[in-house]
Amino acid sequence: MLDQLVQAATAVLGWETLAMILVGTILGMVVGALPGLTATMAMAIFSPLTFFMPPLVGIPFLLGIYKGGTYGGSISAILIGTPGTASNAATVMDGYPMAQQGRAGKAMQASIYASTVGDLFSNVVLVLAVWPIAMIALKFGPAEIFALILFSMTIIASLAGSSLSKCLVSATLGVMLAMIGVDTISGASRLTFGVSDLQGGISYIPFVIGLFGLGEIFVQVSKRTGHLTVMDVKGGPGANRVTFREILGYKRTVLRSSLIGTGLGALPGIGAETSCWVAYAMAKRASRHPERFGKGEIEGVIAPEVGNNAVCGATMVPLLAFGIPGDVVTAVMLGAFIAQGLRPGPLLFKENITEIYGIFIALFLATLAMFVVAKLSVRLWVRILQVPAGLLYPVVTMLCLAGAYAINNSLFDVGIAIAFGIVGYMMRMTGFEVAPMVLAFILAPMLEQSLTQSLMMSHGSPLIFVTRPIALLFLVLTAVSVVLYIRSGWRARELAADKTGADPGAGR
Repeated sequence: MLDQLVQAATAVLGWETLAMILVGTILGMVVGALPGLTATMAMAIFSPLTFFMPPLVGIPFLLGIYKGGTYGGSISAILIGTPGTASNAATVMDGYPMAQQGRAGKAMQASIYASTVGDLFSNVVLVLAVWPIAMIALKFGPAEIFALILFSMTIIASLAGSSLSKCLVSATLGVMLAMIGVDTISGASRLTFGVSDLQGGISYIPFVIGLFGLGEIFVQVSKRTGHLTVMDVKGGPGANRVTFREILGYKRTVLRSSLIGTGLGALPGIGAETSCWVAYAMAKRASRHPERFGKGEIEGVIAPEVGNNAVCGATMVPLLAFGIPGDVVTAVMLGAFIAQGLRPGPLLFKENITEIYGIFIALFLATLAMFVVAKLSVRLWVRILQVPAGLLYPVVTMLCLAGAYAINNSLFDVGIAIAFGIVGYMMRMTGFEVAPMVLAFILAPMLEQSLTQSLMMSHGSPLIFVTRPIALLFLVLTAVSVVLYIRSGWRARELAADKTGADPGAGR
């Protein structure tokens, strides 16, 4: 074993592998920062190059793209209010307000440290517990997935601002939009109204680009009179500095988000798009000052960035242990493994243990490369905010539209982005929360599919959800979560009534 570890370290620490990890990280970061362009696209484009490389050069190169792309989406999320990738959508909620307040550098630094911590956590978990986690993940069938997602749906209430009713309306709209397209079980068309482009449903990237990117641009433009001004990026003393110790001051949030990202990442099909929102909502729910979220709270940047980066190592668990991709990115990586003559699964740990050790080492090197490149490039990225808004907004708009088009090379997706840009603008102007709609849009299809599959397995009997221990556990947690939220609502109303009654000026 020691000899194989030394061989792996010698191969991975060679200049060629280190250079490819660095190049992959930079490529992933740049692609991730461009709205609509994802790490998946970058890996799909560059993976054929790895077919002509040794395994411990080509696969580390792809890992660098993966790590860099996952972090890179936070750059545009913070600076221009448009998530570069779907997994960074929740970062917009507080990252962009921080940039508007002149704290863009601080938000960027927080994102870097949070991404690194989440990444390292999932790497360590992968190395130490790949088999136990894989065995637990295999116990999650459709019934368990349904109960888990149902529990996740209860946190939508945590995203409510001043009005729970508006939050529920927003979430309901998200569910309805997710129903558009072809039923994956029966094959029936739903809510397509004869439009062939809607057969595949509404694409997530144009949907998010419209709601967050174009919607925010429309709001900013509508608020300005005369010329557009330059956004202030100076801030006060220390406004753009963050230390690692400051991040660890939110250790509960960091640990919680790391566990959320790792846990969800190990389950095939539930990726960073979900974990970022779950981590954000749980952080807001547990905070002593939830009213600060959405207004430039640094914890609102830390939580989703830890959560989405903690997915990276976890998605490798089912891939390496059983050859089951954890998400779309690892599905592309699976093809690269096979092209290299490596077949992920139990035999990989017996026949190619040197390559396994090399991949583990490369994961940590890719995380280090991401941290170094990100730290060195912060000032460069923040300079974007010094561009006059009259020039910046048109460029951002073009990037948004180009990103929407690039997903499927479809002008229809451009129309979708513009339409939801208008929807996002109207929601912001009328006080509706955007986040519940997005989270419901993500979770609803998975909830429906797992419910249908569960009932098919049980021949229509709902008892499948209470006869399986893990599913029953999450159903109980769902009920407890709902009860606790209702009780907290009652207490809040009672406290408000007591304050009103105690105010001698009340009612005058």
